[in-house]
Amino acid sequence: MKFIVFHLSQSPEGMTDAEVLREEVGLMSYADELGFDAVWMAEHHFHHYCVCPEPLLLAAHAAASTRRIRIGTAANVLSLGQPMRIAEQAAMVDCLSGGRLDVGFAKGYGPREFAAYGVELAEAGERFREAVEIILGAWTQDEFTYQGKHFQVPYPVTLRPRPVQQPHPPTFVATSGNAETLQFAAERGLSFYVAYENRSRFQKLKEDYTRYSEEAGRTPEQIAAAVAGIAVMQTSYLAPTNEESFDEARPGVDWMAKASRSVNTPEDLDQWPEARQSPVRARLDTRAMGLEHYDKYWKAFIYGDPERGIERVQRLKDSGVENVIVGFSFGGLPYDKVRRSMRLFAEKVMPRFK
Repeated sequence: MKFIVFHLSQSPEGMTDAEVLREEVGLMSYADELGFDAVWMAEHHFHHYCVCPEPLLLAAHAAASTRRIRIGTAANVLSLGQPMRIAEQAAMVDCLSGGRLDVGFAKGYGPREFAAYGVELAEAGERFREAVEIILGAWTQDEFTYQGKHFQVPYPVTLRPRPVQQPHPPTFVATSGNAETLQFAAERGLSFYVAYENRSRFQKLKEDYTRYSEEAGRTPEQIAAAVAGIAVMQTSYLAPTNEESFDEARPGVDWMAKASRSVNTPEDLDQWPEARQSPVRARLDTRAMGLEHYDKYWKAFIYGDPERGIERVQRLKDSGVENVIVGFSFGGLPYDKVRRSMRLFAEKVMPRFK
């Protein structure tokens, strides 16, 4: 199994954003020392839920601060940016890191983020699909043009620098399990990552993805490679005892629940123009619901002492999970406790699955 450390770069009260970013980069270097396989970083805008608006910029800094660990974005929100710019930046980070870059693509979901960028949330899917086509084309074609509804590359361009990894860096699509997104990824041979809910749902997602890949004419070897890259997201807080883990993690989970709810449903939504309210209300997000039931949440994820951590990871392995994205730092948990949790995971849990 492979274990990827996920960085939300959350900025609670009591720390400046600059302090948070310095600490998170320190955790990336620590993950490198501990033997984790990769560090991935999120993208969000205008909110303390995550103070990393440009994960490729942070990835470049992480590349200079680490020596062997892979570095990834989870994910670049393609609906908000200029895709050719993302293609260039990713290629440059791939060069600077010596070919250690993984790239995640996402549609995005934060209503305030879209409003601030002047982008309609209802157009996220279309913009996302066009942006993926542009980035993959720019990475792999010597002269590339594109004409879409939202993005255009009207004259032939040749991307420079070229990515080190060929035909391009490993690329993943963020999904909640949406069939349209899953099919889109499968048709292009891109792997995906998803929040883990239970064994049956994960198995169905893999089966659907495989079927879509076959229908798209992907070869068995291509399908096997993409399926091997599928990853699930978890959070974790390990401590010497289950009691310590339960008590010490609770403030961080409670903070993250409140912040997540605020990202998905702005508190001042009633004051927004009706045209912007409607798409938000039509997809009122339930991402925070699990977080708000702490007892169940703690039991469902990788929390507890190292032995319970092993048990939880074994359940994932038994479900066919090969890649686990683990968020250790969240909600203002003290960084010394986060490092202890990471060390316990690396020293006591990971060796059982390597």
